Amino acid sequence: PPSPRCPSGAMPTFAQAVASAQAKAPLMRATSMEEAAEDVEMTSFSSGLVDAGETFQLDRKAFEISYALSNEALSETQTFNFCRSARKSILLSLGVSAHAAGNTEQAQVDILTPYAKASNQACMNAYMAVVLGPGTFRLSRAISRCGWLIGFGALLCLSLMHIFICLRLVEVPQLIRQDVPNATFLAKLFLTRRAYWVVAVLSVASWFGASAIQLSNVISNILTVVAFDVAEYADVHKFRNTAPFGWKLFAVMMLAVTIVPLSLKSSAKDLQTKASYAVYAMLAIGAVEMCCAFIHGTFQLLGPNPIDYDMVGSNIIDGLFDMALAFGGIAILPYVLADMLEPQNARKVVTKATTRIMFFYLAVAMVGYFGWANSIQIMTPLQMMMSMSFGYQSCARIISLLFIIKTLTTFPLTFWPLYREVESLLQLDEVLGVQLHLPWAVRRQMVLKVATKICLVTMCLLTLLLNGQSSHRMVLLFMGIPLNVCHFAFPACVGCLAIRRHWQLLKTGQEAREDTVEYMFHSKKIHYWSVHVMAAVMIAICLGLSSYMVLNLQSAPD
Repeated sequence: PPSPRCPSGAMPTFAQAVASAQAKAPLMRATSMEEAAEDVEMTSFSSGLVDAGETFQLDRKAFEISYALSNEALSETQTFNFCRSARKSILLSLGVSAHAAGNTEQAQVDILTPYAKASNQACMNAYMAVVLGPGTFRLSRAISRCGWLIGFGALLCLSLMHIFICLRLVEVPQLIRQDVPNATFLAKLFLTRRAYWVVAVLSVASWFGASAIQLSNVISNILTVVAFDVAEYADVHKFRNTAPFGWKLFAVMMLAVTIVPLSLKSSAKDLQTKASYAVYAMLAIGAVEMCCAFIHGTFQLLGPNPIDYDMVGSNIIDGLFDMALAFGGIAILPYVLADMLEPQNARKVVTKATTRIMFFYLAVAMVGYFGWANSIQIMTPLQMMMSMSFGYQSCARIISLLFIIKTLTTFPLTFWPLYREVESLLQLDEVLGVQLHLPWAVRRQMVLKVATKICLVTMCLLTLLLNGQSSHRMVLLFMGIPLNVCHFAFPACVGCLAIRRHWQLLKTGQEAREDTVEYMFHSKKIHYWSVHVMAAVMIAICLGLSSYMVLNLQSAPD
């Protein structure tokens, strides 16, 4: 009907305003009787069907999610890393069972993670602090023994192999489609039960040997600092053979006062300050050693009898042995990555850490060889400085003092995986009483954890009571098999086993998307054969190192 009009100048009524709006807007127009009947007929349910109109004429692509969006969502939901439950360890340390605290939203967010996990920088420092060790002092001697051509070429190759193996370790969780809490988890996943126990025991032995060597280095450097005649008295093996048992026991007890409290810290969050101190101390050691070598080399180069630099050395085997020992400590990488607050940045952290280690080693070896040349084929640069004038001896004392700081701050880092491995073997968290979150079982577990740490530290300290030759044999035995297997061969083989498992998942269809994994040069075949070749090379190197150490069991301590 036509809309009613109001006289000009008069205010329209409400009914007139509604009628005018309906006339202008068809959607607001009142439905007539004929239109209503037509709608009822179209939507009649007598036939059990509803007329969908032109809905079925739409293209099916309108209902599909784009490939890019689905791929992005899949990559976000199927990301796997090295990770460890922070919530469980914190609650147990407070005397509360993790099961008793409930699992509300545990699958989504672990609110306790920031209080136990470490930052990217802290994890990078922790790895560098473990790898950078006494082997740094042997690099210049290794170049002198091999010659500058073979020496620098071998050192560069070993550094690149170190980077390659660490990057392949980072990729393991994504390849096997599982989160990885520690290194022995990989052994349990890939190996048979007996082989797993062998690797687990060797891993405990390797970290026990590393911790014992750390303590021996502390005693050796203390002797260097306090000895009146550095060249005569700063010999830890001589101290072990000639010092009375009472003096050695007193030294062990004094060292225990410092070491035991440090060993009670067992997470990357607690150890991040110590790791930074260790890295800074090691950088200072390298700076002092390079300054002394540069000064000595400059005076020798400008002197009447310039020193000679051999292109190819006469003792290549011993030189390669010294180089290989400088890269021990790779096995701590899974533990460091598992305690990262941002595990998605693991690749970036590992790349930075390994690259910095490579440049540090190359700089120390290059400048050290320039300064000492062929005069350090028998002694290390530090030992050479001990036998020279007062200025060089003072620098040797400074280096030893810095190395004491570095060793004391690094010992908790090497003791940390030792305790984790023993705890995993003892399965303290799998006790029935703890699973039932009984208060007495949780309290007993806390006591057992502390007692385990104290017992392990005590066993490491007792190795200092051995005489020089026995200590030398113990070091070679621990380094001959456990260190080579767990720090060199097994990490390289893990990448090989992981890519094999990944291919099995692809063949069985359990892998939803192949492109969630970044292959080397974007090629599965190149990635596959590269890790296999690296594993074969590392196994050959480990066999050579083990044979060398066994043959030198009866030799004098170096």
